[in-house]
Amino acid sequence: MKKNILIIVTILIVAFLFLLTRINLENRAYETSYQTLDGKKVKELMKEKKQFFVIFISSTCSGSPEFMPTLVSNLVKLRKQKIPFLVIADELYNENLDNNLNNYKSLYHFKENIYVLDKDMYETNGGLFNNKTRYNSFLIDLIGENHNIPLAYGIYLYFEDGKFINHNNTVQLNLETNN
Repeated sequence: MKKNILIIVTILIVAFLFLLTRINLENRAYETSYQTLDGKKVKELMKEKKQFFVIFISSTCSGSPEFMPTLVSNLVKLRKQKIPFLVIADELYNENLDNNLNNYKSLYHFKENIYVLDKDMYETNGGLFNNKTRYNSFLIDLIGENHNIPLAYGIYLYFEDGKFINHNNTVQLNLETNN
């Protein structure tokens, strides 16, 4: 009986270790065709802009069907109101990155440019425990250490005159309050 329990525990440990080394792997040598951004570049792009939005997405987010139709509609509204914005994808760098984003754009009839967080500026994403490390590091770089922004997708960051004002993690963006 003890021998069977030991075998089962050993198998579970080996399976767990296998998962740790195989889930969400990155290939940092992969070069994407999408433009990359870091916090410094974003700060430069929003410099001297009265209003500015930074919006986060991920092609692998299971919640995309809920927030993407509204997000696409909100981007049309931002364009009409001439409010500049960036859409930034938090993606794993691997051979699927470009294909995933291309399919995502097609699925949601997404016409805007998508930028990807710069892999050379931020830590590796991936694994079971650090799958949003790059996203968090970018937020720290852009806003500061105590940013209190949920590491979720469909998040809108609102800036005025280059200064972070607030974030909105609800599906509907109320543009009327940001005029």
